[in-house]
Amino acid sequence: MESNLLLETYLKRLRLPTISRSYPQAIARALGCAGGHKSKKEGHGEQLEAVAAATGWQREELRSALAAQGYGSRHDKLDAFMAAWVASLPKGRLLACGKPPDDAIWVPRMGGNE
Repeated sequence: MESNLLLETYLKRLRLPTISRSYPQAIARALGCAGGHKSKKEGHGEQLEAVAAATGWQREELRSALAAQGYGSRHDKLDAFMAAWVASLPKGRLLACGKPPDDAIWVPRMGGNE
C-alpha cells in the first residue's frame, strides 16, 4: 500500500495521470491489431508489429528485448510492455474508456479512436 502512495505522489509531481486500469486487449484494439489471438503466432506478430510502430521500436529489436526479459510467455511479456507504455504516456496521449478517474480503462489515443 505504501509503495502505491509513493508512486501516486511521484506521478502527481510529474503531472502525469494515475493509470489504474489498462488492459492489453483494449490497447490492441486501440492500435487496430486485435484480430488474431495473441497466443497464436499470427496474432502475436500483428500485435508486436503495431506496438513497435506505435512506440518507435523496430519490430525485431522489440521482439529481442522482450525475449530477453525474465520468465513468461511471449504474449505475457508483450502485454506487460503495452501496459507499461500506456502508463507512461502523457495525459494528452491517453483516451479513457469509461468514466475517469475510478471507472475507466486507459488506451493510447490514436488517430482513429478519438
